Amino acid sequence: MWRTTKIGIAVLLAIFGGLAALMVFHLGPRLGFGKDQRVKADVKSTEKKPTVSIENFSTTYTAASPSAKRDMMIAAIDRGLIKRGMNLVETRQLFGAALIEHTRDSTNSSLSATVFFNPAIPAPKPMMSAIHEGWYCNFWFSSDDRLDRYSLSNLHK
Repeated sequence: MWRTTKIGIAVLLAIFGGLAALMVFHLGPRLGFGKDQRVKADVKSTEKKPTVSIENFSTTYTAASPSAKRDMMIAAIDRGLIKRGMNLVETRQLFGAALIEHTRDSTNSSLSATVFFNPAIPAPKPMMSAIHEGWYCNFWFSSDDRLDRYSLSNLHK
């Protein structure tokens, strides 16, 4: 008896929870919930994003601080300067010597590359690698040197 009652209560709560969510979704805009966010989204979508050339980005990027480099990267992604399908040559032009290319994967001939925004900390011993910290961006290029995917992160394992 008790088990049946608990199941019945759970079903009723699920039904009422779903109805409440549905009411907020449909009636929320009429009652003023989320009104400000919708107005901001409409204003934002009508803004024209200024175009940025590869040369302007490259010269500004090399002189920027690490936090400014991260902000520039996000802005370049938002403006479409960095996007899937761009070729490796354009990426090299954007980042210059900051783009560290890794060896190609022998199984599918894809290439990965990394851009670290903070300068590397020198290795404490000659046989050790330099230490990287802070924000960085990884790029993965397909066999035809087109950008397949990228990720912006500050996690180091």
